[in-house]
Amino acid sequence: MPGLEGYSKKVQKLLGKKGIRIGDRVSAGGYEGMLMPRIGGDANALVIKLDNGYNIGVRAENARKLAGKAKMQEREWKLKSQRDPAKPTIAILHTGGTIASKLDYRTGAVEPAITDDELLAMYPELMELANVRSRIVFQIFSEDLEPAHWETIAKKAYDEIAEEGCDGVIITHGTDTMYYTASALSFALQNLPVPVLLVASQRSSDRPSSDAGVNLLSAALFIAKGDYAGVGICMHSSPSDDKCWILEANRCRKMHTSRRDAYRPINSKPLAEIDWNARSINFLKEDYRRRDQKRILQLKAKFSDKVGLLKIYPGFPPDLIDFFAKKYQGLLIEGYAFGQMPVNAVDSKTDHHKILLGKIAALAKNIPIVVASQVPYGIANMNVYSTSRDLTKAGVIEARMPAYSAYVKLCWLLGNGKRLDDIRKKINEDIAGEVVTRQELDEFPDEGLEKG
Repeated sequence: MPGLEGYSKKVQKLLGKKGIRIGDRVSAGGYEGMLMPRIGGDANALVIKLDNGYNIGVRAENARKLAGKAKMQEREWKLKSQRDPAKPTIAILHTGGTIASKLDYRTGAVEPAITDDELLAMYPELMELANVRSRIVFQIFSEDLEPAHWETIAKKAYDEIAEEGCDGVIITHGTDTMYYTASALSFALQNLPVPVLLVASQRSSDRPSSDAGVNLLSAALFIAKGDYAGVGICMHSSPSDDKCWILEANRCRKMHTSRRDAYRPINSKPLAEIDWNARSINFLKEDYRRRDQKRILQLKAKFSDKVGLLKIYPGFPPDLIDFFAKKYQGLLIEGYAFGQMPVNAVDSKTDHHKILLGKIAALAKNIPIVVASQVPYGIANMNVYSTSRDLTKAGVIEARMPAYSAYVKLCWLLGNGKRLDDIRKKINEDIAGEVVTRQELDEFPDEGLEKG
């Protein structure tokens, strides 16, 4: 029977006797929802899409067909549906990560093994919202990405928007470095006329608890119905199943290893909240860039891969600075709080601190040394303490933005041919919402902490 090829012969025979097809509304194991194709895992378990958008695996024995016709034909599972001129067009670019992966049930590992057709077949609601085209850029876990991959992703997104035309782009990605890629795209895609949203999941698409579906569908809803042009990230806003945030590229990061709401806003409010069940969009900010198809998109997708990243810590050895003297074009240092470093010699145990200041001063004459705060919230301010002022005199450049954005921006500035004097001027020139000019009290995640 069409679409059932991923199920065992036993399950196919059972479903055939009951007249159950892919797309039918069924009841099994105490759950109700749409029967989906099976891509991997236990071939004897049914995959049912619940009304909240999640897929769940249940035993097939007690399955029964509920009233209603099949919602999908095989041609639609293979993404051959007719284009509807009344709907917007969304381009989906797959780069890998958990959202485009499945579980290897033999080893327990997650593998990048789901094709673009398979991924969209699991979420037919996409085709209800928009005309969808889907392409694989590469299949790679986000921890393996290099700045050269940012360039490739940016060029592919540019082609979808400027060459082929679309109303928005969704990029599937791994969670671990997604905020780096989002930041890179915000610099590489200048004057965006439409939204570009990165989407990930903490749990693979074939797991019952996967957050992939709600994240992906919420991003599509935002592109189809929202009025925003820029680079953002769409992820769960809480551990529950129904709502997602749209977070601006340079104002968020991953803050938990495993929670579905791992991505949190940094020095900002979320741009918008999406309620997938209600199919609603609630903008939480008013000062955002609106979409405008008349804008001419500019591609500036060059990034240096010769930028170092150092984090200051107690016991930091000054000799580490020497490593970056010959082969690197720039260095981003994550200092304490406002940007301080151990450069004060106050007793016999700290005599070597003055060596660090000397080495930084020597290196800063040849390459840009940019300093950002290693604290997730807040920004560097090199005028607060005398220690920081000494570093400024030594030649370091303050970055008034999150550390990851400062690193990506330095890669981008050097990749586009900017020299030391240019970078001193450009690093705090706001290009993609990365520079923090004001911080509000309600932008720190302290709500409820006092309750214990």
